[in-house]
Amino acid sequence: MKVKFLVIFFFYTLNSFGQNERHLKEFFKNNLNFDYCEAKLKSHEFKISEIEKDLKKKSFFEFLKLETGKDENFELIGTCDVKFIDLNGDKVADIIFTNFIGIPKIEIYYGAKDSFKKVSNLTDMYLSTIIELKFSEEKCTEIIFYQVDDNIEDGTISESTFNLINDSIELKRKITSQKKTLQPLSFLVKPFLVRTLTDFSTSVENPNLFKEKNLSEVNIFFSDFDEIIGIYKKYKFGFCWGEYRDKNANLWYLVEMAAKDEIFDSPFEYKLLDKDLDKHYQIGWMEAKYLEKVK
Repeated sequence: MKVKFLVIFFFYTLNSFGQNERHLKEFFKNNLNFDYCEAKLKSHEFKISEIEKDLKKKSFFEFLKLETGKDENFELIGTCDVKFIDLNGDKVADIIFTNFIGIPKIEIYYGAKDSFKKVSNLTDMYLSTIIELKFSEEKCTEIIFYQVDDNIEDGTISESTFNLINDSIELKRKITSQKKTLQPLSFLVKPFLVRTLTDFSTSVENPNLFKEKNLSEVNIFFSDFDEIIGIYKKYKFGFCWGEYRDKNANLWYLVEMAAKDEIFDSPFEYKLLDKDLDKHYQIGWMEAKYLEKVK
């Protein structure tokens, strides 16, 4: 009975981590090609005439003025972007609205005959781009956002997948990486599961001094082998998406780790206050000798 319990617990641990459904190569590809993303969005555009678009925009802008109490002139070129897409399958154009006044922010509104309704729970979508919409039976079920934040250390990039449920939206998964994270020469077709082998035992004030410490005592998480961006305790799971050999022939793994398992201050620390922390993952390099493959 005791052995059976251990096996079930181990199985639960693996599945509770949850592998990313999208290949990590897509995450880095979106970082390089926004035209590719824009073209994908255009394929979902609601087919209405230019005259209908203009009338719909004017009606929507009047709605925003009443809703926000702000008299912002969105009629001016460059102040906003409005995309008409039927998200809920009711044959009425809904709106994906990007406000460029101040810090650019994306909002989503369902359209009705004479009104609009904001999709709730979509927060902090500043400096974002929608890179993909997923549909099932003519209804949008998932929206994937790409976000750049240059206010965090050397800058971070993130990809957030939301489930669209009726008039609300719910975070499914978020992946974050530093902008300067090194990409492998090639990504693995299918990632393999790894877990850390050593316990955290070292605490320092300056993360840049970590290379001077005894690396065998810690699980160190690198962006480009220069800056430390996280430390994990023993037996924390992750997925390896690529490999790299440094000039000393040391093997490194590009690893996707759960943000909730991190125990060291990093450029991603601001995300640890998020109520959806268990859905956040971060990308970095870890030395292979401090990891083991999980079969």
